[in-house]
Amino acid sequence: MHQISQAALSWLLEKTNSQALAHLLRRWPALCSAWEKGGFKLTPQTFENQTQRARLQSILLLKEAPTEVFLLDVADLKGWLPLREAWEALSPQWLEQHWRDFLQSVPDPRPWCMAVIWWGKSDKLQRLASLLLLCRKVWQDPPGERPPGPLAPMLQCFSSPAKVRAAKDNRLEQQQAWQEKFSALKPQLEQLRRENQELQRQLSDEQARNRNALKQQQRASEAREQKLQADLAAICASSEAKTRAALDNFQQMCLGIHPDLEAFSTSLAQTNAGLAERLEAVLQKQAGTNRLYGLKRELRAEAERLEGYLQQVRLAIDEAIVICPELPALQKELENLLAQVYAKLQEDPDKLALAVIPTRLKALIMTISLDAEAQTKFAALRDFLEQEFIGQLLLPDETEAVRALLDKRCRLQLEAESRSAVERARFLPHSHTQLIWSLAAFVNDLHRVVLYVDAYNVIIGDNAWKAVKDKKGLLQVRREFLDRVRVKAGIFKQVHLVYDSGNALSSVETAGKVSVHFAPSLREDQGADDYIVKMLRENPREEQTLRWVVTDDEGLQNRSKEFCDGIVAGFCLNQFLRLT
Repeated sequence: MHQISQAALSWLLEKTNSQALAHLLRRWPALCSAWEKGGFKLTPQTFENQTQRARLQSILLLKEAPTEVFLLDVADLKGWLPLREAWEALSPQWLEQHWRDFLQSVPDPRPWCMAVIWWGKSDKLQRLASLLLLCRKVWQDPPGERPPGPLAPMLQCFSSPAKVRAAKDNRLEQQQAWQEKFSALKPQLEQLRRENQELQRQLSDEQARNRNALKQQQRASEAREQKLQADLAAICASSEAKTRAALDNFQQMCLGIHPDLEAFSTSLAQTNAGLAERLEAVLQKQAGTNRLYGLKRELRAEAERLEGYLQQVRLAIDEAIVICPELPALQKELENLLAQVYAKLQEDPDKLALAVIPTRLKALIMTISLDAEAQTKFAALRDFLEQEFIGQLLLPDETEAVRALLDKRCRLQLEAESRSAVERARFLPHSHTQLIWSLAAFVNDLHRVVLYVDAYNVIIGDNAWKAVKDKKGLLQVRREFLDRVRVKAGIFKQVHLVYDSGNALSSVETAGKVSVHFAPSLREDQGADDYIVKMLRENPREEQTLRWVVTDDEGLQNRSKEFCDGIVAGFCLNQFLRLT
């Protein structure tokens, strides 16, 4: 088949049944996918619309579309079967000679043109088909009063004028009957139109009422939500305040703050206030002396005395459990006064180093804490004083004064160690139980010791563990604490770590010599204490076995002292775990 023109394709699609055309299009996946681009769907009623037929026509006119084969399939549709039967009744040789007269004589030559295109087998008919496809006039609608062709008398033999006239008369009668029915139904249609308008108005009113009701419901819901949020914020604020107060009370209990310490802090504050007044009087007197004599030596001496006072204040701050607000203020005041004195001297404080070396050495010796590392620090200072260059920095009497103060502090440190040794062997009041301050002193007996550790009390009583808890949370600090215990667990016979579980059930996890117990919370803040006392009471003592309880809780110490062989301070266990 030759390429079909747009007019011929438009007429063919118009005359083909729409349902048959949709069914045929589904048999061509390429054409079907091109049709469905853009979201179009193919249904049997699709091609009843002229716009959709025009879109199919534009797809078939594309260069890559299989238009020729598709149109051959159109010829096999049932709607074109009568045309094919009439074509087969004619002789091809007769058509080759009289085709022009035949097309001029039929009422509409377009179906017979398609018959020539589809079923013309001879070369002459095929050339005729190619010419018919390109002829635009052939595919136009024939005029209403077309002149009869040469073969019109012959073709009238095959028509029935009586039937045609009867059909025309029947159509006129049907049109008149339809006009009468339309006139009769017109009032009903008008009534239905008015009823429809009334129903539309009622629907609009009902929709407006529904919208107003919905807006009111939304406003009420928003008001309820705002009220609930305000109530929730108030509840959260109240809970946060109660929690903060409980934490403050708990921290004070852990720090061991008692009324006697508060009285001592108040007395210290009053003493510091008097010291500040005396310092102010001395400074005023010294200022008068400086104005009277104008000697820088007096100012240097005053600077040395202020350095001594400043070191005393720093020492008081370092050794205080609770720092009074007046001490930092007094320290700042002394530093400001020293800055003023140095400004009066108009000299760099580093240039006065030789004058203040004895005072600073004495202050350094006084600020050394009398703990386990004090002896090492005192030995280092003694070696420093034995160096040859000390004679260039200090006068002989200044060197002797520093050595005398160093010997005095060494004796105090030895006395403190002696008192600690006595305290380690001291028994608790009204009990046979020892209060243990150093696990290293019992290193030869640790292999037969079973530790019962109040784990949470030991953790929160140590500043390092408390910092880890605040930064990483309770779960992480438990893991790190358990890792430390596992490293040293081989030294002991058994280690029991007891925590509060937070619910009414208990659980135990054992790995090697370490057992982690989660005590049931039957009483508030007493679950771990009750659990440890129950374990000590229910498990009988074994020969050659020592049972020690590790806690800083005085209540648990008093309750467990009847069932154990020793009470270990919490800082003692932490110090032992950090030993390498």
